[in-house]
Parts: sequence; C-alpha cells; structure tokens
Amino acid sequence: MGGLIGAISSYFLVQEIIDNRPNVDAFELLLLRLASLIIKSDGVVEKSEVLFVRKFFINKFGQRKSDTLFKELKNSNTIPDDLDSIIVMLRSIMHPNEYFGVLSFLFSLSLSDGKLAIEEEQFIYKVGKGLGFSLDKLNEIKAQFIKPKRANTTERAKYLNILGLKATASKEDIKSTYRRLAKEYHPDKLAGISEVVKKIAEEKFKEVSEAYEYLIKSI
Repeated sequence: MGGLIGAISSYFLVQEIIDNRPNVDAFELLLLRLASLIIKSDGVVEKSEVLFVRKFFINKFGQRKSDTLFKELKNSNTIPDDLDSIIVMLRSIMHPNEYFGVLSFLFSLSLSDGKLAIEEEQFIYKVGKGLGFSLDKLNEIKAQFIKPKRANTTERAKYLNILGLKATASKEDIKSTYRRLAKEYHPDKLAGISEVVKKIAEEKFKEVSEAYEYLIKSI
C-alpha cells in the first residue's frame, strides 16, 4: 500500500512539474537534484564536483537551458529534497533501460574530485537498490568506474576494469561480459528515452566496445 501511495503521489508531482514548466523536463530537474544531494552527502562541497555538474548540463543541454534548469531547481517547491521521494519519482517516469545512465552520472560526478567518499558510495548504492539493482550488479558497475590504484597499470588492466573483470579473466569471460554489457547499452535499445541518458549510454557502449576489441586482440 505504501508503494502504491508513493507511486500515486509521484505521478501528481511529476504532472505538476510538467504542467507548470512546459520547457523543462521533470527528469532533468530530478537528476540535478540528485547531483546537489550527492555533492553535499560527505559534508564537503567540492568545487570540482560543482563544476562537473555545470559542465555536464551545459554539454548535454546547452547554456540557456542549463541556466533555466538551475534557476528552476533553486526556486522549485515541487522537486523533493529527500532521496526516497526522488527515487519513487524517477521510477514513475523512466524506463529501466535508463537506470544505468543515472548511476553512471552519479559515479562520474563523485569521482570528479579524484576519490569516492564512503557517503557518496552509500548514496549511489541506495539509489541503485531503489531502482532495482542487486548488490552484485552495483558492485560490478562500481568496478567499471574505480580505476586500479597501481601507478604502472597496464592497458590490459585498464580495459579489464572497464568491463568490471579481474586480471584472471579468460577469453570466454571477456566475450560473455562484453555481450551482456553491449546488449544493455546498445543504441538500438535507447529509442524513446531521455536524451541525456541516451548520450551517457552511447558513450558507455563506445567505451565497452573499445575495451573488448583491445582485449580480444591482445589474447
């Protein structure tokens, strides 16, 4: 019952946002709110993270629309500032194929200052679990963003990391992982979804394909 009430409430909230702001997408405002919350999650607002968000939105939407989004979020009374409500709203307006794009954005933002704080990791995992990801899947996604710490990291290690694989991965492991990831992020599966998530997924598909090609040729 609680989930049903939450879904109904999120529906009317989203409709209010759409009706009152015809030139602003509800998803974009929710993504921006997520960004503001995760930046504050470790108690330190890093300038590099703020700049990352601004550059990300300008790159995806242009200067004028980005300025509108930042202004709308600042003055909005309809965008919730608690994570549980945001997750419910995201689930009400997004296709599951888009969920990875949100996690990708959050990991990239968190690591823009060179480290992933424990509070930021907990925040992302809460979002991921709320969107239906298992702990194993979240760990796998995290492994694609956390770079090896060794200074002498080889190209092979770098590309294995992109696929979320260990150094002991076999040729079959590489092939099966690539097939699965490529299926998740392939452009053919992105029709009709948010442009910002589509671009994130397309970039990830390109990165995964590059890693696969290198690893297969190096075996």
